[in-house]
Amino acid sequence: MNWTERRARMRAILAGEACVHPGSVFDPISARIAEDLGFEVGMFAGSVASMAVLGAPDLILLTLSEFAEQAYRICRAGNLALLVDSDHGYGNALNVKRTVEELETAVNTKPKSKGELEEWADELERESFQIAQERRMMEADRKQLREDESSLEKQMREMEVQMARERAMLARQEQELKRLNAEIQHELEVMQRGDGTLRERLAVFQRRHAEVIGGAPPPPQASYYGQQHIPEAEVATVTPPPRKTDSNSLLRKLFRSGD
Repeated sequence: MNWTERRARMRAILAGEACVHPGSVFDPISARIAEDLGFEVGMFAGSVASMAVLGAPDLILLTLSEFAEQAYRICRAGNLALLVDSDHGYGNALNVKRTVEELETAVNTKPKSKGELEEWADELERESFQIAQERRMMEADRKQLREDESSLEKQMREMEVQMARERAMLARQEQELKRLNAEIQHELEVMQRGDGTLRERLAVFQRRHAEVIGGAPPPPQASYYGQQHIPEAEVATVTPPPRKTDSNSLLRKLFRSGD
C-alpha cells in the first residue's frame, strides 16, 4: 500500500481537465476488481456501504465507525484511489467535522509490524532526545538574551549619565563663553572711549622721550596718578646719566603703568 502515491494520483485527477468515471466499490474484493479493470478512482457511497455492511437499505442506519472501517478495508486491499460519499455526515456540523477526520485517518493509516513499531519507537526516542537538546539550547539562548538585555540596560544608563554630565559641561562652557564675550565687548567699549586719553599719553611720552634723549632734566609735571609734582630740590640734584635709552622698553613701561 503506497498511500503517498495514491494521494498524488488523486490530486492529479482532480486538478486535470479530463472527465473520469469512477468504479463503484463496496468492499475489498470489488476494489481489487475495479483496479484490475483499469479504473483510476473508486467510488464508495453510503447506500452501497449500508447494503454491504448491514444488508439494509439506505435508511441512515450505518454509523460513522462502520463506514470509516469499511473505507479502510477497501484502501488496504489495493492501490486504488478512493472517493467516498458519507451521506449527511452522521449528525450536525461537529459530526461532519469528525467524519472528515475519521476518514482521513482511515485512508492514511496502515498496520505496523513488530519491526516497524520498534523502528518507530526508536525514531520517536531520537526525536525526543533532539527536542530535549533543542529545548536546552533555547533555554541557554534565552538566558544569554536576558544577560545581554541587562548589559544593554546598564550601558544605556551609563550613557545617559555621561550625556547628562556632558550637557552640564557644555552649559557651563556656554556661560563662560558668554561672560568672556561680555568682557571683550566691555574692553572694546573702554578702548573706544579712551582713545583720546591714549593719544594724550603718547604725546606726553614722546616729549619726555625727546627730553631724555636730549640730556635735559625733566621738568616738574603731574604724574598720571594725580597732581604730584617733583620737589625743586630733587629736580636740581637729578642728573640724567648719558646712556642710550631703548625707546621700545620705555614705551612698554609707559603703557604698563596703567590708566
